[in-house]
Amino acid sequence: MKFAHLADCHLGGWRDPVLRSLGLEAFSRSCDICIKEQVAFIVIAGDIFDTALPSFDVLRSVTAVLQRVKEAGVSVYIIPGSHDYSPSGKTMISVLEEAKLLVNVMKLVDGSFVFTEDSSGVKLVGYKGRKLGLEQDELVQCDFLSLVREQGKKIFLFHTTIQEMLSSGLDMLTGVSHSVFPSGFNYYAGGHIHQRIVYHAEGYGPFVYPGPLFPNNFAELETCRHGGFYFVSLDDFSMEFVPLELAPVVSYTFDVTGKTVDALYSEVLTTVGDVAGAIVLLRFCGMMTEGQILSVAT
Repeated sequence: MKFAHLADCHLGGWRDPVLRSLGLEAFSRSCDICIKEQVAFIVIAGDIFDTALPSFDVLRSVTAVLQRVKEAGVSVYIIPGSHDYSPSGKTMISVLEEAKLLVNVMKLVDGSFVFTEDSSGVKLVGYKGRKLGLEQDELVQCDFLSLVREQGKKIFLFHTTIQEMLSSGLDMLTGVSHSVFPSGFNYYAGGHIHQRIVYHAEGYGPFVYPGPLFPNNFAELETCRHGGFYFVSLDDFSMEFVPLELAPVVSYTFDVTGKTVDALYSEVLTTVGDVAGAIVLLRFCGMMTEGQILSVAT
């Protein structure tokens, strides 16, 4: 028996309609894989949407996928991320929960955290992300003692930066220590960091970031090429990464120093081969003798 861990879908985030549709396709395909593999449930560790109020077309697509998941008997558990969180609480996550298509597992009763228990017997709880990392100060002040004392298999969802997991290229970020989280959970399902990282600490199950479900910007397409998610065993909480390669990514870098627009145009046409069906990234560096580059990605 296993569950799926997704994060940072950012559905609707791309302005380019083709790339935006690929982001939605990544979500649809990941859920279809989960249904086929008969997962016990799916967790989404924040930022299912790129904004608290996504467009109608994005919402319609996501609703159709979640309805398909529900009909297959698979539950979806989620927390708001820094993008789909709203201080007013008026987000589409609330609407989808009212429609019984998913469950927000950040729940407080009389100021105390309460678990959501899946039919498999696993207990889930989590803490939301907020804009500008404001959740970090709140996490430090949370009383998680009752969660630590709870017996059974437990999963904690979070959407923030853990200081000990910061690596090269992420050291400009601020984070909280893993020690602010309740100890003794079997798995800590993270989101927010757009890299695939696993961190182990004594007294805690693994802290896991799966990275984005689909790259969310030019740089992520260059470095990651594709996104994915994790399958996690409910027996020993071992992990298997599932890549989602929707289209090949081909990248080219051109030195434009001392070149004219016409010369550069000719060089691009000569260099770039048959790229039908691929995501093509063009990066230009240097100073041209005349003209300017108006577009750097196709």
